[in-house]
Amino acid sequence: MTHITKKELEKLKKELETRTTKTRQEIAEMMRTAKDQGDLSENAEYFEARENQWENDNRINELQQIISEAEIVEERRGGGKIDVGSTVKLKSASGIVVFTIVSPEGVDLDKKMISFQSPLGQALMGKKTSDEIEITAPKGKIKYKIIEVK
Repeated sequence: MTHITKKELEKLKKELETRTTKTRQEIAEMMRTAKDQGDLSENAEYFEARENQWENDNRINELQQIISEAEIVEERRGGGKIDVGSTVKLKSASGIVVFTIVSPEGVDLDKKMISFQSPLGQALMGKKTSDEIEITAPKGKIKYKIIEVK
């Protein structure tokens, strides 16, 4: 079972729709173009199209499984306990950081979206404003104080 927010589930469904329609059509066109060039045994474009087809089909299967096993969790709004969907402001010795807790499928480190299954995500789950946590990272132990939960 995969815990996921409604927003993340809709994003995955949209990706699945795109991959099963548009992306498959684009790959089929690439394969037709490559086949029209003749001998397939040494046709790099054909092999690239086949690789793209394989990757796309694998992602489609993965998305179908995630969607079929999805359990919707409500995004939390307010200063209560940290859960999936919470945005958390933390203070450590190196400064202040803000993260949003998401399902593993919603992770986007560039946008500071971390999984509830990550070491930091696990340590934060269920905590509230003013709580302190400590995690072990590759650089050693890091202490955080929870400043705000939204």
